[in-house]
Amino acid sequence: LNEQRTVVLVDDIEEYVVGKVTRVLKLLSESSDTIRLLITSHGGSTDAGMALIRAINDARQTCTVIGEVRGYSMSIASVVLQACTERVAAESDVIMIHGARLSTTGDVRYQEADIGLTKWWMDWQARFFAERNTAVADHWRNPDSWRRVLGDGTPVYLFGREALERGLID
Repeated sequence: LNEQRTVVLVDDIEEYVVGKVTRVLKLLSESSDTIRLLITSHGGSTDAGMALIRAINDARQTCTVIGEVRGYSMSIASVVLQACTERVAAESDVIMIHGARLSTTGDVRYQEADIGLTKWWMDWQARFFAERNTAVADHWRNPDSWRRVLGDGTPVYLFGREALERGLID
């Protein structure tokens, strides 16, 4: 697959997986030829996803990274998809988005800090979806539209055509 400049992400987005994908992206981005990132993932860790987004952004400095959904790209995997230069999905592929979710422990001070981080993450995600958006309808390029969609954390399942209409794929 390296010779075909294809990276496969078919797992939960966790530190170990992201470490492997990041190393391959770094190696392949030494050339300006296009990289294909095939995504089949239910999601995973937000922190690991943010590290993968940074690796994709670094690779985009030298080459095009095409993110291709293969079946489903859910939760943080849908956000990772947005980092790619071009994003594609078939009509039957599913992209699932949702707002930030919180599981907290500790005393009230820790919980308040966790809530602050969760609010920051959801705001960042809304701005990122709006910034990367290619929809014809202007409101999808507005972060406030995404804040409303992500606001209550309810999963939103979009098939390829719906994701295209909302500007989440090209």
